[in-house]
Amino acid sequence: MGSDSEMYDAVEVVVARLEAGAAEIRAGSKLLCAGEQARAARFALERDRNRYIAARSRLRRLLAQRLGERPQAVELVYGKRGKPALAPRFAGSGLRFNVTHCDDVAVYAF
Repeated sequence: MGSDSEMYDAVEVVVARLEAGAAEIRAGSKLLCAGEQARAARFALERDRNRYIAARSRLRRLLAQRLGERPQAVELVYGKRGKPALAPRFAGSGLRFNVTHCDDVAVYAF
């Protein structure tokens, strides 16, 4: 097995604020799949719901840019603990990602 530097070409990190206006939240909500929309609806506080929508829609936009797809075409699957991953049809892309967020900041690693 090769060294770590041989296994990975590069890691790109994007840091984003999750505060968004009403129009951006409405537009972002349209990018979410049905399961994500249902999860967003379960947040008791509007602030938390909006942050979730902003984080997931931004993730879809960032992935779409890297995959050469429209954000609506990016399919995600979720593990047992809710961790998102690209759907199997994108396996050939070799793209891997991780996302974390706290309060109004999200960090995306590709």
